Amino acid sequence: MKLITQSKSLWRLLLAVLLLLAAVPHAAGAAAVASPKLSVELLSPTQVKDYPGIEQMVKANVTNLTDQPIPDVMAYITLADLGKHMTVNLEDYSADKPVVMGTLQPKETRTVELPIRFVYTSTFFLYVTAMSSQFNNIQSSVAIPVEIISNSSMDPSLVAAVSIGMPALLLIVIAAVFMLRWKQRRDSALS
Repeated sequence: MKLITQSKSLWRLLLAVLLLLAAVPHAAGAAAVASPKLSVELLSPTQVKDYPGIEQMVKANVTNLTDQPIPDVMAYITLADLGKHMTVNLEDYSADKPVVMGTLQPKETRTVELPIRFVYTSTFFLYVTAMSSQFNNIQSSVAIPVEIISNSSMDPSLVAAVSIGMPALLLIVIAAVFMLRWKQRRDSALS
């Protein structure tokens, strides 16, 4: 009976150790998550639905959430193409370089304005990201939906008529010119 009691105690000890080991990675992972030092709130626009070529001024508030100054703060636009599942090279969108805000004092909020010109048709998420060279975590705003729609609405039957009709008309004109020249040569030869 004593052996069974010792065996149960050993199993309980082993179970406690396994539970402790299982909890350690979660605790270590939770400790590794840093609290945000910056906050980014996208003010305007709240959404975009327009044609290619539209220019927008994106406004956002960047706030220092700490009790310490944060040097070297910058903010920039990030654009994700939802159809292609990839971020977009902003050079294609005439987006300026990041706005360098310098040092944000404790609890200070600054508004930044970031211009962008939408040139391709697609559906996107646009968000503003802020960071400092002094720490390795970044903070982004909530994304806004952007839909750049095609500015051409072609009737498929009209496209088919033009793509078939134009070559046919061209062939008729060439055949008519050829026939006229042939008739002129024949009449010249007979006279």
